[in-house]
Amino acid sequence: MNPIKNKRQLLPIVFCLSGMCISAFCGSRAFFLGFVISLWLIAIRYFCDHKRRILWMGLVIVFILAIGVIQLKSDSSLGRLLIYKISLSIWRDHFLQGVGWSGFKKVYLEYQAAYFATGHYSNKELLLADNTRFAFNDYWQVILELGVFGCVLVSGHCYFLFVAIKSALSFEAGAGLIFELAFISCLTISIAACFTHVLENLWAVCCLVTAVSILLYRLRFPKFNRGFQLVYASMLSGLLIFSDGTRRLYHYRVYQTYEESRMLVKSGFRAAALNKLQSLYPVLNHDGDYLSYFGKQLAYSNKTKLAVMILKQAGEHLSIADNYMQLGECYYLLHEFSLAEAAYIQGINMVPNRFRNRYALYVFYRDTGQTKKAAETGKGLLNLPVKIPSAIIKHIQSVVAQDFNK
Repeated sequence: MNPIKNKRQLLPIVFCLSGMCISAFCGSRAFFLGFVISLWLIAIRYFCDHKRRILWMGLVIVFILAIGVIQLKSDSSLGRLLIYKISLSIWRDHFLQGVGWSGFKKVYLEYQAAYFATGHYSNKELLLADNTRFAFNDYWQVILELGVFGCVLVSGHCYFLFVAIKSALSFEAGAGLIFELAFISCLTISIAACFTHVLENLWAVCCLVTAVSILLYRLRFPKFNRGFQLVYASMLSGLLIFSDGTRRLYHYRVYQTYEESRMLVKSGFRAAALNKLQSLYPVLNHDGDYLSYFGKQLAYSNKTKLAVMILKQAGEHLSIADNYMQLGECYYLLHEFSLAEAAYIQGINMVPNRFRNRYALYVFYRDTGQTKKAAETGKGLLNLPVKIPSAIIKHIQSVVAQDFNK
């Protein structure tokens, strides 16, 4: 018996298939898997006479797809496993209170540097390491940033999904188009959030809030007033959009000036760019990206002491290897060699596969007469696995080899 009684009931299936096609075109494995699982559950709802058969077939298909998706970009998947492995140390140190909202990007690379500083890692892990600001699992990142409270939030969301799926499967096919689309949206976004950073995007948050409110309305939870939930969700989504739009509008001129300064630097007008960057400091002094860029331009303009101050301030909001390498250069120019060495080494340990960073430390040792350390660093450079071959890597290896042959 065909459970699809009218064409409108095909829309959820078309929605899932369209989402799968768009996800595949955009290269989003997380959303592709989310839409596949949503389609599978919709099929179980519609073909209830064959529920057990579809359930087992779906489990096999989802498992095969999951393995295929992982193998499709195996390095990307292994890179995320490395992030999870290192971030476990963050959780052990901050499991109660967390590192604070948006704190992951401030502390993760410090822990990654500590991990590689031990020397107990594989060549594969060395090649996979990179600058990252996200845990590539929104739930894990919430737990890391909010601690126990984050665990409560994630547990509550998982419980809601369980109840929503269980209740959705008990409704007859075609119980409500809006409900089914909300169910698909909520489930897909929730699954995608397990594998990538979704909830940093306003559109994803608004979709999730709206979908959850519709599900609460349809599922008729006794503790929630349906009308209040819809009004609350609509107001919350509207407030999110309004607040983000207001913030963007308020800072529009500021970020426009920031982009103008970057264009001036590219055009060679560094002095004019610095004037603009300095004028933005009172407004953007909590923006890690701005502070990092400002600090580098100060260093390039030989304002070394001020560059050190700004780069250290940038580290309070955003931790990246490039800032430490620039700090090392600044300390070297100020003849603070111990601080320079520490900064260089920290930058290298954060992303240990960068040839330029190791070469900067090699040149520092060579130019300061630290022959033994220069030799050790040079040998490490020549033996360093190459992630992506390039002309600059060949040049660095050639220079170091020539130094050794002198």
